[in-house]
Amino acid sequence: MLVRVLKRRTSLEVSAEDFCRIELTTRDGQPDLNLSVYEAHSVGEVAQLYVEHAVSHISPPGKRAVLDVAGAGSPGILPTPGAAKFELAAERHRELLFEDAQSLQLFGRQVLEEADERRVDYGKGQVYDLVRQLRQDPAWDQGLQAAPQAARWLAKL
Repeated sequence: MLVRVLKRRTSLEVSAEDFCRIELTTRDGQPDLNLSVYEAHSVGEVAQLYVEHAVSHISPPGKRAVLDVAGAGSPGILPTPGAAKFELAAERHRELLFEDAQSLQLFGRQVLEEADERRVDYGKGQVYDLVRQLRQDPAWDQGLQAAPQAARWLAKL
C-alpha cells in the first residue's frame, strides 16, 4: 500500500479541480510533481504511519483521512528519507514522481473518483489510543518528546 495523508478530510467532498488544488500542490501553489506518500505493508502499519506523520507535522489532529493511492496513475516511486521524527515513517517515506501537471491531475481525478475504496479514516480517539500504545517504546516516546508540537500532543494524552 502507498498511503497519502490528506491535508484536509473535507477535500474528498469537493470537485476534482479543487481536490487537485488543495491536495496536490506545493505551498507556493505549484503542482507537486514529487508527492509524498508512505509505503505500508499492513493495515496496522497504515495507522502507525499516519500517527507518526501527524505527530511530526500536525498539531494534535482533528479527523483526517488517509488514502491508499497504490495503482493510481503511473508515477515513478522514489524511496526518500522522510522528515518524520520516527523510524518507521522516515524509512517508509516515498515520493511519487510525476512527469508533468497533466499526469498529476489525472492521478488526482482517479484517486478522488475511487476515494470510497481507497479511504481510511482515523478519529481523534483512535489516534490518541495508538499514541499512548506507541509511547511504551522508549525510542518512540523520545521522538514524541522531540516533535515540534510535543507539548500540545502530551496535553491531549
